[in-house]
Amino acid sequence: MPSKLKILHLDTGNFWRGGQQQVFLLARELKKAGLSQKLLSPASSPLAKKAEEEGLEHISWDAAGDLDLKAGMNLRKIIKAEKPSILHLHTARALGVASWSLWKYKKLPKIFTRRVNFPMKKGVPTRFKYSTADKIVAISLAIQNQLLEFGIEDSEQIYSCVDTEMFYPRSERKAGKIRIGMAGAIGLDDKDYITFVDTARILKDSGEDLIFEIAGAGRDKMILKKYIEDQGLSNRVIIRGFLEDMPAFFTSLDILLHTVHYEGLGTSILQAFSSGLPVVATSAGGIPEIVDDGRDGYLIPVRDPQAAADQLKILIDSPEKRERFAEAGREKVLNTFSTEVSTEKYLKIYESFT
Repeated sequence: MPSKLKILHLDTGNFWRGGQQQVFLLARELKKAGLSQKLLSPASSPLAKKAEEEGLEHISWDAAGDLDLKAGMNLRKIIKAEKPSILHLHTARALGVASWSLWKYKKLPKIFTRRVNFPMKKGVPTRFKYSTADKIVAISLAIQNQLLEFGIEDSEQIYSCVDTEMFYPRSERKAGKIRIGMAGAIGLDDKDYITFVDTARILKDSGEDLIFEIAGAGRDKMILKKYIEDQGLSNRVIIRGFLEDMPAFFTSLDILLHTVHYEGLGTSILQAFSSGLPVVATSAGGIPEIVDDGRDGYLIPVRDPQAAADQLKILIDSPEKRERFAEAGREKVLNTFSTEVSTEKYLKIYESFT
């Protein structure tokens, strides 16, 4: 790797979700490779804290929106002082600010990673913003196809990754009730926790004695909590909130049920596979690219709690199938979704600009 290469990573998230985890894992692996880099994110962000703990250089930078004038001015100052060779933008907001504020730095390569498959706005501002990126990376084929439909033909596809040493299968499962979980921010517009709860109700009504757990917090937590209470499931569906120790959460489960409306790829699915769990997940976004239906998990239609219950029942009744699916999922992440695989692909993109 040429010593002159210096990367600035920009992430505007003030939370710890899949995207921020991916930025952290990439930066950590690039540090191991000896790459010069710095992370830009809000001072109070979990990413800033993680960077400090890992010994990664961090610069405080925040943006309230694409047209945040103060953020644009601060970014120009940082670019002038740091003199990076590549700017890696990890959120659409970061790309939005960079798109207009760095007009004096047109020769500075800008890489943007798109991690969500929400519908793209087709107005002029969005088209201009995306046109300023020198390379766009999609974390799934579903997102890459979305970009193609938008009119962006030249993009790279690099899957998200998982830390397979951190997320590791436990040696043996504890006796007791089957525990089924889901992880992710509680926002009901994309994460379909209503279907998750409805699935729990269907299985309860059929006589199954199970525990359903949710690891996550968010704006719709109280709405979800009330829905759980209204269904009479308060002792069966437990919201555990934001958890620092996610590996422990996954190893406490027997099955991951991942019900969503939209999903760029599904970091929590990869973490579940790495932790030795079988998965039941909706066929949304990039999920069908990582769940091999009938081999390491089951795919179900969106908003179909009965289908979720039916597939869960198969796994509940068959410990052998759960074990077989778990082994297949773990093998998959080791071969395809490891941090080493992802980092090597990003390094090739960085090198293409030297």
